[in-house]
Amino acid sequence: TGHLFGLHDLYVLTGPPVYGSWDLMSLNWSNAAIELNAWNRYIQGWLTDNQVKCLDKSNLSATEVVVSPIERVETGIKAITIKLSDTKMLVIESRRNEGLDVLSPSQAGTLVYTVDMTVMSMQGGWNIQRRTGSTAPDFTDAALKSGDKIIVEGVTIEVLSQDSKGDKVRVS
Repeated sequence: TGHLFGLHDLYVLTGPPVYGSWDLMSLNWSNAAIELNAWNRYIQGWLTDNQVKCLDKSNLSATEVVVSPIERVETGIKAITIKLSDTKMLVIESRRNEGLDVLSPSQAGTLVYTVDMTVMSMQGGWNIQRRTGSTAPDFTDAALKSGDKIIVEGVTIEVLSQDSKGDKVRVS
């Protein structure tokens, strides 16, 4: 069905996986993370502009945002996007054991990935960014937990807390 909406395949035909099983479009044969990710929802118009906090790396200052889990049908910020270049962005979203996602505590968390719009479907343009210590080949342990901090292309992402409202994230 995703193909009928024009969505990219997030798996690669050759080489190691780069996105894992975090979206229905990522060659996901599991029953775990099968919700569509925030970027796929946004480009389809299923998330409004008010639900996506858009930032630009070129003038980024420390910003704290509470990101509501993507699985919930509610208002609130569902994703943070940071423009890295004219064709590449960083996306931050919250994934929980809710909705269609059946996630273990080790899987649930703040998912961070890059999207390079110059890379064609099945060629690896979407890349999960791993938390420290993540080693699972399918990236199931890649989501950040409270206290985790990673740097992606000069942008620091720190998860300050995770509670029933969502994930409080600082980007700088």
